[in-house]
Amino acid sequence: MKRIFLVGAPRSGTTILQSLLAAHPSIISFPETKFFQYLLSPSDNSLSVADGLKKFFVDKIKEPRFLSCFNNQQSELEKANALIAVLDTLAIEQNKSIWLEKTPQHIYYIDYLEKLLPEALFIHILRNGMDVITSMYEATRKNPGPDAWSGEWSIDFCIQRWQEAISISYQYADKNNHILVKYEQFVENPRLTLLNICQFAQIEFDDLMLSKYKETAKELSLGEPWHQGIERNIESSNSHKYYSIFKEKEIQYVVSKIRPLTEEIAQKKTVEITEEIVDIFAPLSVDRLICNVEMEGEYLGDVELPFGDGVVTSSVLADAIASKFYWSILHRFFVGKVGEHPIKIIDSWLKKQQFKKVWQDFLQDIWGQPYWHIENFYTPQLFEYTTTKHLDTKLLTIEVSEPLTNIEVALPEIDVMLTVGGAAIGIITIPVQENLISAQTLRVHLIIASGFELCRVCVREVLLGKPLNNSISLRSRLAVKYSRDTAMPYPHPSSVLHSRENCDKKSYFERRKQRQIYSGLSQFQAIEIANSNSSFIVRGNAQLPILRYRHISPELDGASVGYNITPDNFEKQLQYLSENNFYSAVWEDWEQTKRTANMLPGKPVLITFDGGYLDFFNYAWPLLKRYNFQATVFLVAARIGTTNSWERADIPEVPLLGWSEICQLRDEGVEFGSLGTTYQPLSLLSPTEIVQEALRSRLILEQKLGIPVKTFAYPYGDFDPIVQHLIKACGYTYGLSYLSGINTLKDSLLALRRIHLISSRLTNQDLQRKVRSKRQER
Repeated sequence: MKRIFLVGAPRSGTTILQSLLAAHPSIISFPETKFFQYLLSPSDNSLSVADGLKKFFVDKIKEPRFLSCFNNQQSELEKANALIAVLDTLAIEQNKSIWLEKTPQHIYYIDYLEKLLPEALFIHILRNGMDVITSMYEATRKNPGPDAWSGEWSIDFCIQRWQEAISISYQYADKNNHILVKYEQFVENPRLTLLNICQFAQIEFDDLMLSKYKETAKELSLGEPWHQGIERNIESSNSHKYYSIFKEKEIQYVVSKIRPLTEEIAQKKTVEITEEIVDIFAPLSVDRLICNVEMEGEYLGDVELPFGDGVVTSSVLADAIASKFYWSILHRFFVGKVGEHPIKIIDSWLKKQQFKKVWQDFLQDIWGQPYWHIENFYTPQLFEYTTTKHLDTKLLTIEVSEPLTNIEVALPEIDVMLTVGGAAIGIITIPVQENLISAQTLRVHLIIASGFELCRVCVREVLLGKPLNNSISLRSRLAVKYSRDTAMPYPHPSSVLHSRENCDKKSYFERRKQRQIYSGLSQFQAIEIANSNSSFIVRGNAQLPILRYRHISPELDGASVGYNITPDNFEKQLQYLSENNFYSAVWEDWEQTKRTANMLPGKPVLITFDGGYLDFFNYAWPLLKRYNFQATVFLVAARIGTTNSWERADIPEVPLLGWSEICQLRDEGVEFGSLGTTYQPLSLLSPTEIVQEALRSRLILEQKLGIPVKTFAYPYGDFDPIVQHLIKACGYTYGLSYLSGINTLKDSLLALRRIHLISSRLTNQDLQRKVRSKRQER
């Protein structure tokens, strides 16, 4: 006899999965026995073992004959063995070779059950915490009977029950007699999930599981009120119970409480960067990797990456490590080269000088100019004796490890693709003067355009996975790699892109950006250091306030206090901004500022609106036009033209913008971004679900708008490193959070701060205080 236990948190989908499995010809299943919770935790239950057995055998399965198998003189073990014998008998009588026992709370007794039945199998069902917690919270209020929930559960208790179940399940993720099933994957593709479970249980798949599960469900649920609706079709939904049960602040509270569990259940791995970087594998139920990165035994920090089909490839891992730690690795490489040791420097001026020295050493090394001062690398007029090459095409590929030459060309400008050890990092356009571009002019343009991407790629290509032996220069290492790669039988990337037809600058930079998973040393800090003596690059502390609005409308009946700003107050705020010389910047301006450290002129501001409400069209946009301001409106793609169902608990549902209004606003200059497809806290989703939310919404918006969508506002302000990584991988450049404050060059483009202006109680003095820069321009 094969015995299977189905466990999980309450309201996770155990009943529907049980119904499907019980429809298999070889499987018998029963209503919940709750036996082991009665047996092993009597003080936690309102029923005794005897009462529980009577309820199960008499009331549920109508088999009172088996009550005689139990008596008060039996030991705990004897009672447990008696139940197993009864379940075996029931299976044999029905000519079944497998019985399936489903009591979610038995997850707390797995160790006991494994000792009792060493050959038993366990199916764990896991479900999104927000959905489960909401469902438990609601169910204990609708059906608070003594055998159901023993009273109403608080939010914190619901959180605790979900956390405990998930944490226990992941303790068994690597064991062969346990399988973890994601509810969301199950409803998305029930056939595939059942195939996997059948393979796990070593039984043949049978279509009866999908065709007869509703009949089975009725028999197993026994009409219990908390199982109502079990006969519905298996399908995912864009609507979530928490929209109408919890207010936004309560949702944010739940997210903050359960997010730490994602770190607990992540796979953890230590990687030494001087050793080979290899693929990292995990069970399919594990979504996240937390990689502890070490350099020659010294802890550098962590990188977090999503597993895709159970693997994080070596190339993705290397790129993440290089992106986050390239400066520390280069510092160790060059400090070791001159025989010094790292010193922790607190003084900011000394720290800048140290960074400046490493940047100079780096440029000297890769360009083969060991005696140049840093200023030389930014002086295009500097004479350098070299040869001249005639160019007949507009596209030129330059490998950093090869000698630079002057370029003679009869064109007004050329496109130059820079490769580093054969790895292409970008294409820039360089103007031609008098049919000539000097080698030094090429170098200056390439350094400025590529910035610290040069560092990242060098570290990734020739330092990671190898001892930091500094006897060989970076330039020599790059030359060896370039020579080896170009000798390969397949086409080299630079040759594939060498024709104008194959060169799509826009898509190429998109792909390049997607490789930049994490920001390491802030570009502001590094570029300012590098350019501190440069006469042609402006220095300064660039800052950008981004304003966040939601509703601009008269007071909403039934809404939470301060949920909207009236048109009169909004106009006063715009009037203040206009009178104080603020102007609407564009997203690309800020990206350029971060890359070059050039300050934006005057007083820039970005104005954003979350939700895409129709009141933007009726009230906000006319006022914005009057005061000559632009705006970005973030839309929930699946809700366009309907109502704001995700805010039912906070305000009455109000109409959202439809496509006719959206297209009209687009034509008048309004930019649109994404709030996801259905508006969910993203850190609680699997990597696949995050991609679905981000990519589907982008596709919907771009298809209708006919223009790229590059901005993403995190629903509920919820994000983490995995979310940032996947949002960027989906093609977004800018991620907007609920982090409060004014953006500086140290802030990631994927974690931009905003000034929250969603309350009607705000005055112009409040606005003035919020947008006032704490740093003075230099």
